[in-house]
Amino acid sequence: RFLDRMIDAREHDLDVSQYDTMRDLVQYGEATSSSFLYLSLECCNVREERADAVASRIGASMGIITALRSLVYRANFGEIAIPADVMAKYDVSAEFLLNPPDRFNGAELSPSEVEADEAVRHAVREMAHLAGAYLSEARNMQGSVPKAGRACLLPAVGALSYLQRLDGVGYNLYHEDLIANEGLNSRLGRLGNIFSLTRAWLTGVF
Repeated sequence: RFLDRMIDAREHDLDVSQYDTMRDLVQYGEATSSSFLYLSLECCNVREERADAVASRIGASMGIITALRSLVYRANFGEIAIPADVMAKYDVSAEFLLNPPDRFNGAELSPSEVEADEAVRHAVREMAHLAGAYLSEARNMQGSVPKAGRACLLPAVGALSYLQRLDGVGYNLYHEDLIANEGLNSRLGRLGNIFSLTRAWLTGVF
């Protein structure tokens, strides 16, 4: 049933260019990422409500983070990763998201572009904080997950790492340290992620 739920959610997402509310986005994360974690737990013969509660929160967080990570890419196809209600709250310009200024040629942003950029950062910060809240709840509850299922929670490590990096660049999704795959900062980030994954694997705690 979890596999069917995940497939149905993915198919529905193909027809969605923007979610209406943050709750819709969270539900998508629960239907996809959480379902994947439920399946992983079942493969480890862990079928407990408390473990599922942890997986649910991690999956909800991953749904939000996936939207954030895909924002720049999806804009190339006319899709907007920030839910409509969050955009309205911070007066985020859809035009700015779909046709962002070139930030990598040394040119300064115009006053109107700076204002639009700040609005986007406020929206991104709210989404990141909600994702972080879900992960914090999962972290506090992870002790209730049997040791046999702890490895299934490792995706939370990558989620936490991304939120830390996002905070480090001031919630600027267009920052080259988030977009570029090369460069010293990107390599250090990957090394840090590997270290955190190894520690979580050995200790059973993320």
